[in-house]
Amino acid sequence: MELTHPDKVLFEDGRVTKGELAAFFEAVREPLLRFARGHVVFVKRYPEGTGGKGFFQKNLPEYAPEWMKAVDLGKWKKARYTIVEELDTILWWVNQDAIEFHLVPLRAPDFKYVRYMVFDLDPPEGMPFAEVRDFALAIRPVIESFGYATCVKPSGKRGAHIYCPLEPRWTAEEVFAAAKEVGEAILERFPGHTLDPRAERGPHSILVDILRNHPFQSAVMPWSTRAVPEATVSLPLTWESFGKMESPKEFTVRTVPSWYARHGDAWADFAEKAGPLHTSGKR
Repeated sequence: MELTHPDKVLFEDGRVTKGELAAFFEAVREPLLRFARGHVVFVKRYPEGTGGKGFFQKNLPEYAPEWMKAVDLGKWKKARYTIVEELDTILWWVNQDAIEFHLVPLRAPDFKYVRYMVFDLDPPEGMPFAEVRDFALAIRPVIESFGYATCVKPSGKRGAHIYCPLEPRWTAEEVFAAAKEVGEAILERFPGHTLDPRAERGPHSILVDILRNHPFQSAVMPWSTRAVPEATVSLPLTWESFGKMESPKEFTVRTVPSWYARHGDAWADFAEKAGPLHTSGKR
């Protein structure tokens, strides 16, 4: 797909351009589409790059080309969400200065049922990434004790995401209720952290954000860049690789393609790991 102004700088640190961002997505086309194809997506656009203000956009604009697919979805208010079909879907949004891609865990052809449960580990300001990493490693056995497979990635900013692949048989409401039970078990094992984003937190209190599982909530797409000057990437990892991370800045637009060439797609078997909700027998 032809870009307009490919030399436009979108990321300040290293002066990463729109053309480089497009080339990055080309380099990770296969694993990105393996995970995201069929998903509904919305974006965060930065017309002036990461040095300016960004804004979220859910609705596919009327001027989008006819080949861009969309679906009208929403619980309280409908939005015309883009459906990821091919890499050109992503590149068209890159051409609109989109830097972040956020997936709702609903996928074509049936947009009723959720594809995964997610725990978004959100640290307080100033917490070293190593502390978030170690907390994720510590709570992994708690989550897996409910029968879930777990997949991990850095958020690309300060936190981390733990995904649990699900058979697409449960609604967001059902998944949220199950995530709440798991979250409460995490806090019972590790008091001092919280599930409440409004709670006052100390310097070592991590928010285990289960609200990502509410209807039409989202998490940043695996393989998406983040809107920070360093052009970091929310890279799917094995637990072993994640356990060796020291900083989200290790994985950027310029380092991830070679990492992928060496290590492959850590989440290639995500769909095969899909299982039931632990609450499904309580119906």
